[in-house]
Amino acid sequence: MAEGKTCRDIIHPMDTNCWNMWLKMYMGTMKGSFKFFLIIYAMQCLIKKRCTKKYFKEQMIFFARSYIYGISMGTTFSVTICLTRRILGKFYYYTAVAVPGFFTGLPIFMENSSMKKLNTILFFNMALETVVRILRRDGVLIRSTKVDTAFFMLTNAVFMYLLSANQLARKATLIWFFNPRQSKTNTNQVVNGCCEKNQCRKHILQDSLKYFAFAYGFQAMKSLLPRILTLLRKPRQLVSALFNKKGFLFGSFIGSYVLIYKLVCRELFALKGRNEHSHHLLAGLLAGISYSFKPNLAIALMPATLILQVEWSSLITGVYQFLMNVWKGDARGNADAVTGGMQLICVHAVV
Repeated sequence: MAEGKTCRDIIHPMDTNCWNMWLKMYMGTMKGSFKFFLIIYAMQCLIKKRCTKKYFKEQMIFFARSYIYGISMGTTFSVTICLTRRILGKFYYYTAVAVPGFFTGLPIFMENSSMKKLNTILFFNMALETVVRILRRDGVLIRSTKVDTAFFMLTNAVFMYLLSANQLARKATLIWFFNPRQSKTNTNQVVNGCCEKNQCRKHILQDSLKYFAFAYGFQAMKSLLPRILTLLRKPRQLVSALFNKKGFLFGSFIGSYVLIYKLVCRELFALKGRNEHSHHLLAGLLAGISYSFKPNLAIALMPATLILQVEWSSLITGVYQFLMNVWKGDARGNADAVTGGMQLICVHAVV
């Protein structure tokens, strides 16, 4: 398919010169990376209750590293394709896809540690989304909002169960917007910070409204920041940017998710008299209904991606413990580690 093709035919048909294309790509990624990471770091500063001078300085350094990472990643792919074609004389399957993809991933080492996990999860989720879209295109999978909602409900139920029952999962997962409190079987435990039923429902409603406002504000910021210069010239467009349907639907999804989840947990606690991990399983299942407010394939696949991340982290931890026990010569520890490793392998096989 690529026999006799040049860079212009496949990579940059809008420009015959590779150098000109690289310059345009560089300028485009500079602009895009700035907008993308500005929104992320601005939201982090807004969430932070007390933004000290030291914290702000750290965030500026992290932003600079993320910005360099974004520019490097955005330009490396096309540059590598053009260079390998010039060196080898023509396109090959692996030099046109695999090799540039590998080198494009190398700039991740420039990123700060707090963002590496976020980038890895997002790219894995995008790869999974691409596979699903290809399967849908070929008719292997059915494209339906009802099917996506059901899938989200099931994976979200498992993910919420892991978050409530697995301490490692809580440490390994930092990207999801809602993190439930870890379950305890103490019958005197206060749920959601309240004991009296009506008062507790009031707190839950307040929390869900806070999440709605946060999601709505995030969507508004996504709309405002890229258009900030245009809005300064045309202030009338500010109203349409602030009050839009996308923000309301996204806020409704986040707010109703938290509302349903916490209400179900509270009612199950009142019924059983204690917290159980199974409560979070049912609450996660029902909270997944809120996905219908804002259907999005990337969101639908995210719980599944995070489940794989949690299980992978558990597998790595089990292997590390096994190797340490072998090094120390602890036979009992070896047996425990092997058993745990086998269980994790079985889980991976099922997932």
